[in-house]
Amino acid sequence: MGEVERITKTVDMSGEQVEIVMTKMMTPCTPEEFEAMSLEEREHAKIQPALNQRTYSPEEGIICMQDIPVKMRDGVTIYVDIYKPEAEGKYPLIISWSFYGKRPFEGQAEWQIMGVPPHTVSDMSKFESPDPGYWCRHGYAVANVDPRGIGHSEGDFVQFGTQDGKDGYDFIEWAAAQDWCNGRCGLAGNSCVAMTQWRIAAQQPPHLACIAPWESTTDMYRESLCEGGIPAKSFVGFVMREACGINYIDNTPLNLEKYPFVNCTYWKDKEPDFGKVKIPVYQTACWNHLHLRGSINAFRKCKSRRKWLRAHRNFEWPDAYSNENLQDLEKFYARYLKLERNGWELTPKVRIEVQDVGEFNYQTNRPEDSFPLKRTRYEKLYLDASDNSMKTEPVAGEAKASYDSLPGEVCLDYRFEEDTELPGYLKLILYVES
Repeated sequence: MGEVERITKTVDMSGEQVEIVMTKMMTPCTPEEFEAMSLEEREHAKIQPALNQRTYSPEEGIICMQDIPVKMRDGVTIYVDIYKPEAEGKYPLIISWSFYGKRPFEGQAEWQIMGVPPHTVSDMSKFESPDPGYWCRHGYAVANVDPRGIGHSEGDFVQFGTQDGKDGYDFIEWAAAQDWCNGRCGLAGNSCVAMTQWRIAAQQPPHLACIAPWESTTDMYRESLCEGGIPAKSFVGFVMREACGINYIDNTPLNLEKYPFVNCTYWKDKEPDFGKVKIPVYQTACWNHLHLRGSINAFRKCKSRRKWLRAHRNFEWPDAYSNENLQDLEKFYARYLKLERNGWELTPKVRIEVQDVGEFNYQTNRPEDSFPLKRTRYEKLYLDASDNSMKTEPVAGEAKASYDSLPGEVCLDYRFEEDTELPGYLKLILYVES
């Protein structure tokens, strides 16, 4: 792919003016415009339908109000598709907020929901988002939003910061006042679509009744771009390269070079204020996934008295779209978006899967009162290079273990003398010198 146009721009971040690097996003274009482009031009363009404000029926019993314009507090207009049951009435609204494109095959056109069989999710669903084909048939409206700068929405896209949160606030308050809405809104989605939920909830929109961030990175510096202090920019660069819009995107990998340390306004602006999240929360976390740290930290730090955690071993997409988990989530939404007295409060505050070797699950959805588990016994282990082991006492002598860094590795083993469960935090401290 050719060089992407970049600019430097000063933007407001948490009340401070911060200079950031922004790059041109993939340009939305019609199929006809794409055909007329050169191969070089096509590298920076993505087929996306022009605005077409209309109301139609994508499936029997469901109507879509397409490309509705919504004005933000600073005058910027964003666009949204609203799906709702065809029958007249006031419905609670479930919102998907992300830069993936408000219709399937926009934005992340070539992405698939790995691990989910074909036809499980309807063609109305955004990537990693609630499916209108399910939720509208259970008495909810669904909003697929193109945030500021995405698709045909105006402005530049600043990723995962307070601007996203403020825009989410403005949209929720607009939606709650519409004649098809019952005035209660919730946020839904996993991964990227979960991450924005914390930023919006921290702004405390009055009509946001609950959130369900299933798998959520919440500290962009420590959990995504610079894990353990080591820059790792390729994955974020890969994801954001597919963002499609008429203007510019906050390029976080390039801004890591500009702002390499975490204690600056740029990175602090991307940290949700968990102390302001007091509404009901249903958080999930996968033991084997990049969102684990962020999900657990968000659950622990938010100030809601009504919060639930389900930690599992499955990959995020099959977990999110499984029938069992959809029904579980529906109980949560019915309680707080429809105000049904359905016994949701009896759901254990923490449910965890305990996995054994291979595919065997030792326990599924085991109920717990808190996380970390109060009965956890913490142990310090010390590395011993003399016999490639870990010991429970500090190692007295100095020793060396070496390997060829290209094909090789060094393994240090610890033998458990009794059945042991590790359902909590693991931490390794290394002192490294070159």
